Amino acid sequence: MVELASFFIILLTALVFSQVFGRFHVPWIITLIVGGMIVGPHGLGVVTPDTTLEFFKDLGLVFLMFMAGLHIRFSGMKIVLKESLIIAGVAGTITFLTGITIGMLLGYDIGVSIILGIIFISSSIAVLIPFLEKRGLLHSRIGQTAISAIMIQDIASLVFLAIALQYLFATTTLPFPIYIIIFILTILVVGIVKWGIPHLKKVLALPSEKKKDIFERDLRLIFAVLLGMVIISEALGLHSIIGAFFAGIILSEVINRNSLKEKIHVLAYGLFIPIFFVVIGTQTDPLVFLRTDTGFLLLIFIVLASIISKIVGGWFASRLAGFTSSQGLFLGTCGIPQLSTTLAVVAVGQDLGIIGDELITAFILLSVVTTFTGPLLSGYIFRRVKKDDLAGDLKMYFSKDVSRRFARHEQNEKNFKVAEAVDRVVIEKSMKFSDPLYVAELGGGAHPDRYHELFSRLLKEPKGHIDWVDASSHMLKLAHEYISTPEYKKRKSVISFRHNEVTSYLYSLKDETIDVAIMKYVIDHIEDLNELFTLLSLKLKKGGFFVATINTDPHLKSHSTNARYFYKGESFPEDETRKLKDGDSYTIRFFKESGNPGSGYITGAETRKYFHSKEKIERLAHDYGFDIFLGDWKDCVSEKDHKDIIDLMQEILILTKK
Repeated sequence: MVELASFFIILLTALVFSQVFGRFHVPWIITLIVGGMIVGPHGLGVVTPDTTLEFFKDLGLVFLMFMAGLHIRFSGMKIVLKESLIIAGVAGTITFLTGITIGMLLGYDIGVSIILGIIFISSSIAVLIPFLEKRGLLHSRIGQTAISAIMIQDIASLVFLAIALQYLFATTTLPFPIYIIIFILTILVVGIVKWGIPHLKKVLALPSEKKKDIFERDLRLIFAVLLGMVIISEALGLHSIIGAFFAGIILSEVINRNSLKEKIHVLAYGLFIPIFFVVIGTQTDPLVFLRTDTGFLLLIFIVLASIISKIVGGWFASRLAGFTSSQGLFLGTCGIPQLSTTLAVVAVGQDLGIIGDELITAFILLSVVTTFTGPLLSGYIFRRVKKDDLAGDLKMYFSKDVSRRFARHEQNEKNFKVAEAVDRVVIEKSMKFSDPLYVAELGGGAHPDRYHELFSRLLKEPKGHIDWVDASSHMLKLAHEYISTPEYKKRKSVISFRHNEVTSYLYSLKDETIDVAIMKYVIDHIEDLNELFTLLSLKLKKGGFFVATINTDPHLKSHSTNARYFYKGESFPEDETRKLKDGDSYTIRFFKESGNPGSGYITGAETRKYFHSKEKIERLAHDYGFDIFLGDWKDCVSEKDHKDIIDLMQEILILTKK
């Protein structure tokens, strides 16, 4: 009965403290640990950890590491793999060396110092993903890079931890060489199973979302895999946290049903993981630092060194990976929260008695402080990143007045004809496709009142669908207005307006979703086409195609019908041209009146474009496995469609997925 009473108090503490402090937006993890400190032997003394609570703590740790492994999804990593490896490798090395240095300076031996370095490497996917999702960054390039880099660091930290514990403290009776062989074989087996997921899905034969499983067979099967991996890892001389983490990695691509995810989440975060945090709190003595002269110095050194090394290491590594300075700071702060590996070290350290109470308490408070300060710093830097992005090449589209004037400016003969040309290309190229079509207009702007033939087809039963994607909310609002007229209002039934940046939108889609992607007057705004081509190769269906207007003529004229061009910040005479090479940018300022250079410029209507040569486009198409057409639009449609269309300054690019 005493054990049951202690268990009840732990559950009550988890419930009450999370409810009360949650109203003040205190992070959930902090409330649980602090609650444990208060009711534990170093606080009110209501609860003293016993064997029952130790068992549930160990089970909670297993679920914590399992849930951390479930967040490891390699399928989203391949697009940003290069940048992620650079950031994880460089930043991880900096933080690791910082941890070792701090440990040695504080007087610890090399073994404990290495453990501190490994803790500094790790971070927390569980804290990062909700933060990115809340701010709409989860499917962006910077968000995917942050997730992938931290995934790599978390895996590396646990691997290094397992090896270091065995080498430094002989946590098993196995000789170190045998331990390493077993560990490597375990990783290979996990890798083979992970990459054999399609076959594993058939073996597991999990019920579909619609099929009811009243006896929860699928949930028991998941737990059997989890506990089986834990038992096997311990039998092989590995710690249970390694088995739990690997089980999560294996099952991360298998558990796709939302109902099953919810059940696992409820059991993990509703019961076992909160118990782990509260019990950890009961075993934490916050007054341990008062018993020595250097106690608080140790805590401050560890916390500040961790935060600073994460920011500096992340910034430096991100700059090497090609991100801007503010983006580098953001990526650095994303790695600040310390959770899974840090608390795993605490649990292992307590069990094995290899780390003193003072350092264990410092590690727990490190998790508390970084889990709280990390998202705050990331949020502050995020506002800077967002501001910098809006101040870049597309700034004019984020101004309400400028975007409205520009939308009216686009109501001219040339723009109508370009849209008509794209419309006819899309219709002719998609004739072989069966309905319904899934179309994405990438950077659609304010005019879904164009593409008459395409919309006619989408409106026929079975109706197709078009995602109208734009990063500017003002342009999308205007787009709503243009199709709210009686002439076009039927189009609302087949269109979804997506307020998103183009690549972020593509990241959010499942692979092989789109039949047709359109990019009119937009591809020249993209400096690095590799990411776009990578995403198109993944998101287009087999045989699907991408249509874009582009100008590969390297001779830049001084002006067009609607705008004047500036090369290296300067205008040039109308009878001259400037020769562009790959990567060169030029600035465009739009006239107040279309076709009238003397009318002056629309205030704030200025943007930048980048030149991409025909040779570069063809090389990229070959590298990413596309069939390519690049040239006059008349050469890719039937002759009957040539009438009534004037010659266009823009070429047509068509990439077809093989």
